[in-house]
Amino acid sequence: MKTYLLAALAALALAAPVHATAPTTVASTAAPSGYAVVPASFTFVACDASNGNSFVNTGRQVLIAFNSDASAHSITVASVADSAGRTGDSTKNINAGAYYVFQFFPLNGWNQTDGTIHTTCSDATLKLAVITFP
Repeated sequence: MKTYLLAALAALALAAPVHATAPTTVASTAAPSGYAVVPASFTFVACDASNGNSFVNTGRQVLIAFNSDASAHSITVASVADSAGRTGDSTKNINAGAYYVFQFFPLNGWNQTDGTIHTTCSDATLKLAVITFP
């Protein structure tokens, strides 16, 4: 029984990403509100494939990922245990030249203890942008 428990704990430890430093922050751009004449302008930032990325989440953010490479790459948004103890990271494989827009992230089940969401990318050619809606 101890062998199975140790093997399960070892597998769990290997599944959690370990970063040398804190994740790189992705700044959020405010979406236009009401009847804005000028659209929101945002800049993509490269994924930090070594340390991951993070952004502040109030429940009104969407994450846009763009693959600027000629090969497919993946991005994972790390979940945390919700009020019922459930987890479920969201991993998306993004084809070359394609975009993926993640829906709003509820606070429960996604926010880390510091109020941010953490992402990991398989390659720095994935670009990220965060838009905050009013």
